[in-house]
Amino acid sequence: MFFPAYLFCLAQERIPSTVAGILNSLTPAFALLISVLFYKFNAKLFHFFGLIIGLISAILLSFERSNFGIDLNSYSLLIVLATLSYGTNINLVKYHLKDINSISISFVSVAMAGILSFLIFYLPNPSRYIISQSNLLPFIFLCTLGIMGTSLAQVLFNRLIEISTPLFAGSVTFLIPIIALGWGIWDGEIIGLYHLACIFGIILSIYLIRKS
Repeated sequence: MFFPAYLFCLAQERIPSTVAGILNSLTPAFALLISVLFYKFNAKLFHFFGLIIGLISAILLSFERSNFGIDLNSYSLLIVLATLSYGTNINLVKYHLKDINSISISFVSVAMAGILSFLIFYLPNPSRYIISQSNLLPFIFLCTLGIMGTSLAQVLFNRLIEISTPLFAGSVTFLIPIIALGWGIWDGEIIGLYHLACIFGIILSIYLIRKS
């Protein structure tokens, strides 16, 4: 949990958000790969079909939002490494922490990530993190992101891992382009048949992955 947050931040200073979104769709692929190789998860053919359909649909939807332009560079590998970490995290929670409730797992993991961040980033140079009038608003946004996008999301995600399979839990990343599209519609963008086809593909993908 600790590494992906920084890997994404480092990568997105050099690559577009669209690329990060596309590569983030690799999370369920790594979750499935690790689950099959190390935990003998009995993956069926329709699971692989669902994974492929979801990947294609999420990539096409992200492509369209960037006008079918993509700029890959070496920083993209940081996103791949982050998704590998996510896939590993999903399997560790599912197979080694299944008797611990999601709130406890999230509390310990978020707290440890916070302690590591404090020791590695804050202590060496505390003057960089002084809150002032000029950076108060970004600080509020960071707190909101930490509380809602990390802590609360981690509790819900760990609960999802607990009641489902690693592949299904990882497949929620396919929904990110749909959420982004929803914000676009809120901002006045027009949804067309292309978008609906991609959304249908993602829903079909999750249905196939969810089948036992």
